[in-house]
Amino acid sequence: MDIHFLPTTLRGRIGTMLAALALLEFIALYFFAELYNVISAELLITLFGLIGMAAAITGAVMALLAIRKDRERSILAYVTIAFGIVVAGFLLGNLLGIPGI
Repeated sequence: MDIHFLPTTLRGRIGTMLAALALLEFIALYFFAELYNVISAELLITLFGLIGMAAAITGAVMALLAIRKDRERSILAYVTIAFGIVVAGFLLGNLLGIPGI
């Protein structure tokens, strides 16, 4: 079994790129909405957050498909799946009204 750091299949690369873009969007949203108050409209903050969450979950699904179907064995594919599970857990906890999330 050959383990790589970067994904070698197309699905793995797409999933990892989606997760990386979601992470960059979350960081940019934190800086522009929380620290510097450049984005002050709640609707825009919610919209950007939902787009980032959708990208992270879609990236995790793509990485999971790459592992299952294409036999992808890369560290970033597994990290992408873990990141997607964390984001999905946050979204589910927020929808269910669990305190502290």
